[in-house]
Amino acid sequence: MKSFYSGSLLCWSAAILLAASVPAKSQSVLPDPSVTGSATAYDSSYTPAKVFDDNTATAYASRDLGINTYIDFDFLSAKVINGFDMTQRNDLARVLTSALIFDDNADFSSPITTFP
Repeated sequence: MKSFYSGSLLCWSAAILLAASVPAKSQSVLPDPSVTGSATAYDSSYTPAKVFDDNTATAYASRDLGINTYIDFDFLSAKVINGFDMTQRNDLARVLTSALIFDDNADFSSPITTFP
């Protein structure tokens, strides 16, 4: 699922908890960023790459990390982002809250902004 659109926020990399979406046809979709880190996947069927595979039957899931689940993305250069969509996977374990953290540093030591 493509999750990042062109828009209004500059960023170099982002950490998210879970992402999957189908963008509106009127949106310009950015190329998939590189996954540079993540919480340990539940198993090889639930890898972070699944958030970009355009298949609503697949998903990323961590190995029992709950609110400590994350995926780090690197866009390689500053990008403008105006939207983000998350689709819940078909499972009893639901994401109730999530955050997008934008930072120029790979270790997220100096966040530019966090949403929400």
